Amino acid sequence: MANHCRDAAPWGRLLPIAGCVSLAFGGFAYSTFAAAKTLVVGSCADDPLYPNNIRDVVASAGDLDTVDLSQLSCVDSKITLNPAKGEIQIKVPNLTIIGSAVAPITISGSGKNRVFHHLGTGTLNVNDLILADGVSPGSEGNGGCLASSGSVNLSHVTVTNCKAQAAVGSGVAARGGGVYAVYGATLVHSTVTENTCDQQDTGKPALGGGVFASDGNVVAKYSTVSGNTLGSDNSMGGAIYSHQNVVLLDSTIDRNSAYYGAILANKGATILNSTISSNRGVAVLFQDGPNSFVVRNSTIAFNDNFGVAVNYDQYSAYHSSVDIESSIIAGNSMDLWVLGNGGITVTGSANAIKTRVVPMEPFGFVALTGEPCLAPLSNHGGETRTHALLPYSPLIGGGFAGTAPPPNDQRGTGFARISDARIDIGAYERQQNDDLIFYSGLETNTDPSQCPLPEES
Repeated sequence: MANHCRDAAPWGRLLPIAGCVSLAFGGFAYSTFAAAKTLVVGSCADDPLYPNNIRDVVASAGDLDTVDLSQLSCVDSKITLNPAKGEIQIKVPNLTIIGSAVAPITISGSGKNRVFHHLGTGTLNVNDLILADGVSPGSEGNGGCLASSGSVNLSHVTVTNCKAQAAVGSGVAARGGGVYAVYGATLVHSTVTENTCDQQDTGKPALGGGVFASDGNVVAKYSTVSGNTLGSDNSMGGAIYSHQNVVLLDSTIDRNSAYYGAILANKGATILNSTISSNRGVAVLFQDGPNSFVVRNSTIAFNDNFGVAVNYDQYSAYHSSVDIESSIIAGNSMDLWVLGNGGITVTGSANAIKTRVVPMEPFGFVALTGEPCLAPLSNHGGETRTHALLPYSPLIGGGFAGTAPPPNDQRGTGFARISDARIDIGAYERQQNDDLIFYSGLETNTDPSQCPLPEES
């Protein structure tokens, strides 16, 4: 990250530092940064007979260079990698690969090979591309579409239909169905969807159906991780697995499947203005501590196991802290389960938590005797999908304003977090001009006793 900066827009695209900073000392710019180049890909064919094809351009790139695909006009907007040539290897420490924000190019592994393998230990930045149909080598098991020995930053990128596989007898775990990164992964305005880990070697668990990181954090901002799956019985982290921390901001995690956890974070997590819904397995699982678990203005609902399980290993000697504020944890098979042997500090305020096993109660919650009255997970405005609050929801106006709230709800600009001088509980803030029929979808009934359980649209 230190070798790149962003454009002026919040969470804008990552740019090589040479393109946006004049770093001077005594009036002279450092020549190391000035040497960075932009290399233009001029062919949609993965064939050495075509000059400036993506494989050759990447191979010729130096540290901190940018590979630019934005000028391509490909049939079906796709580059299909030649199966006989394998993955595209990136051997420099730091590289930026950019596509077109207007018409993103898909780079397909054609169901035969991984798309990118970053062998450097720096940072790989990928902007405005679709990575699809990648398969990792069965002997490695890491990263169906993208594997990095460093860190990965994805901005306006979709990673889809990829598979990390671990062959029988390989002795490895399938990790990161879509993305594998040793030193962490950051998703900004990105989507990781419909990826999987195929754990054929039964001696190991599959980890991270969407994203896996071992020695770094996984951060998702204004992003969606959806529909990723892990097949083995001991699988962990259907959406995200991190040996470190997970941070979610204005993001949605839904319809992921694993035996243990849609999100598994070993060291802790921060979840702000986000929705975690309709996952199979525990929605958010924390183990091996020391765990710091913070949730603000978020919705964790309708998952088929625990909504949140903190310090799942009851024999752990670590100390954990849990702080939840203005959040919904409801409609799961069990909403909140906090258990540990090393001491747990639990704090919170103005939360809607229906069923719980928590030491040292009471802490801030709203005891729900009925349903939270949420609309189906859908596009209710903004970049990521949310559960809207129906007009008769008991959670309207029940939030806590003691800690400075974010300016907007999960949907972003145009959806103020404080509406009508009140803060609602959850990721969604009901606006003064919200329409009942639009948000409930079908009926005009305003009797909260008739509030139905939502189904995903």
